[in-house]
Amino acid sequence: GDFIPVDGAEPGSTDYVVGEFNCSCVGISKFQAVCGGTKTLADVPDEDYFDAIQLTDLMGVTAIKMLDEKNNEVLESVRGGEAQLVDARPAEAKAESAVEEAVPVDTTTGAGMDDLDKDKTIYLQHVDFNAALETARELADKGFKNVVALGDDVRKLVAKGFAQKS
Repeated sequence: GDFIPVDGAEPGSTDYVVGEFNCSCVGISKFQAVCGGTKTLADVPDEDYFDAIQLTDLMGVTAIKMLDEKNNEVLESVRGGEAQLVDARPAEAKAESAVEEAVPVDTTTGAGMDDLDKDKTIYLQHVDFNAALETARELADKGFKNVVALGDDVRKLVAKGFAQKS
């Protein structure tokens, strides 16, 4: 994996984030014989598989734990008023299901935009992640300081702790 230095939480400190994992990483290299091409994990010798799978399973479990923690931070920041969840989905999707904490916005007409705070983090929900990214760019161009595009549908948001409107 590639470790990338980033500014740490304390002034002058440095944290490191992992940029990628690939088959040449220590502990995973036993899978390298099946990277690319037509071979699968079934082609890895049993001994190599059981050695390497311990690390990749740990990496997966750790990644899921980190994502769950981040999801909890998002939920708490919305509920605590430091951030806003924005529902920029098409009207028919909003009518079908919605999240209580979300501010409904119509990006075509601009309806609901006045209810957004440019100084808060905006978590933008859309059915199409590419559309969410485009809307995030538009909001950034309008002066919003921090916009995060979410590709999650309502079921996923509810599973993360948000309340669904009935």
